[in-house]
Amino acid sequence: MPIYAHSLPGRPEIGWETLRQHAERVADGAARRADMAGLAECGRLLGLVHDIGKIKPAFQARLRGSRMDVSHSGEGARLLQERGGAFGGMLAGTVAGHHGRLPNPARLAQRIASAERLDPPDWLTLVTPLPPERLINCGPDRARLSFRAQFLVRFLYGCLTNADDRETAAWQSEALGLAEALPRPTALAPTMRDAFDRHVAGLAADGPVNAVRARVLAHVRDMAAERPGLFTLTVPTGGGKTLASLGFAIDHAMAHGMTRLVHVAPFTSIVEQTAEVFRRVLGEETVLEHHSAFDPGREDESEREQRRVAGASWDSPVVVTTAVQFFKSLFAARKKRCRKLPSLAHAVIVVDEAQTMPRGFLRPCRAALTELAEGYGATVILCTATQPALTVEAGFRAPEALKGARELAPDPSLLHAALRRVRVRDLGPQSDGEVAARLRAARQALLIVDNRRQARRLFDAVALTEGATHLSTLMTAAHRRQVLALVRERLKAGQPVRLVSTSLVEAGVDVDFPLVMHAAAGIDSLAQAAGRCNREGRMERWMERLGELLVFRSEHPAPPVVED
Repeated sequence: MPIYAHSLPGRPEIGWETLRQHAERVADGAARRADMAGLAECGRLLGLVHDIGKIKPAFQARLRGSRMDVSHSGEGARLLQERGGAFGGMLAGTVAGHHGRLPNPARLAQRIASAERLDPPDWLTLVTPLPPERLINCGPDRARLSFRAQFLVRFLYGCLTNADDRETAAWQSEALGLAEALPRPTALAPTMRDAFDRHVAGLAADGPVNAVRARVLAHVRDMAAERPGLFTLTVPTGGGKTLASLGFAIDHAMAHGMTRLVHVAPFTSIVEQTAEVFRRVLGEETVLEHHSAFDPGREDESEREQRRVAGASWDSPVVVTTAVQFFKSLFAARKKRCRKLPSLAHAVIVVDEAQTMPRGFLRPCRAALTELAEGYGATVILCTATQPALTVEAGFRAPEALKGARELAPDPSLLHAALRRVRVRDLGPQSDGEVAARLRAARQALLIVDNRRQARRLFDAVALTEGATHLSTLMTAAHRRQVLALVRERLKAGQPVRLVSTSLVEAGVDVDFPLVMHAAAGIDSLAQAAGRCNREGRMERWMERLGELLVFRSEHPAPPVVED
């Protein structure tokens, strides 16, 4: 009598999917994903055993209408633990948790103890792969071995759950005669390099800033043949980092057979702007913008479903996402997040505004980025104008310090001198009234303060002044885009603009003011804010073509940061 994995209610059993069919399809899918990290046999093993518990008569009865609640994930985990050796036992949790999350050791032991001991079917030959080299070569460093082992388990867990969900959905669509959504392109391709070249050829070449940007882009693209690994891209704000990182990613991927670009940014506003630039260069269908505030706009139901599926696994040539999405996925236990991990193997990963990585989580974040580069064939680029000291070469002393990072930019110190466009002046203590008066007196100015309440209060003080505008993280994504579009339009037309904002505008947002006022903050924040001032270098001020950044001490300073 056939053993089934999935039924079709109201349809004869002849059309159901057998356990062997399902196991082999999932094994092929998991092996294909795991092969990106040289772990194909591990993925195949997990695919073959993950649903062995469905052999139980009670589960087969459930497929035929029984209301009995029957678990089926513990049996495959038990099989791995008892017959798979030490390495098979290490992978048992991926099977036990393939419908929800990786279990902790106590929960895994409980799940296995309650599972039935089953003999594998005739079509399943249990061959346990040898542990990969990256686990064997850790030597006596048990902390490093532990980190690599848990990362490998979650990577393989992502391969299994991704393949299981995809193959199940594909079988159901096929069995029910449903049309599948049009496939999205899944890897970077030469046609995207052609599109990038056409875009670059159409850019303006006038002015000193554009000349520097062109030099940066050319130098970065010349570095694309470098072997995959760790890189830094240190370019002052306004120096063209976004396009340079995209050009490098495409050329580097073509040179080394890499699959995709994953662009990681700290703030939703930067993600939205970067995704817009990438879509303009490469086309709508190529770019996946993935964050909680994404507005699908005019997409129809099929396109929304296609984007949902791609977003679940980052299965797109170019992914633009937030640092929260990215780093949570690197350390998650739930399959919803771990499904993204296979897409990071052999990917170019750009960590934009790297200086914003939370200091309290730097060690695990650095360790994960190193593991992706060393063990999973990824290239990682720390991209910023104010490069933090995260590398051994920069003097950082910690076990997880990034080693061997290569700089992509042509002489960052000379670039900072060439792109100097702003004079900084300290105003000292300023009341809200004095700040508002300065803002009203300026024709075009950006004011940045450190909390939403003060920003709203200062906006109210200048609201009746022509061109007064307010920007806040409380706005929806669509509203922020609308405000920024209006601000850029008025700036370009030379009309009055007085923009009051929190720090969301200071990193990566493409605006160009002659005057920026900023409440006293860390040097990295001030450097980023300076990038919103005289961004294109077109001002003539004191015969030096400089804009002005005014720093003041507010009467409402930010609360102190309390650290553990």
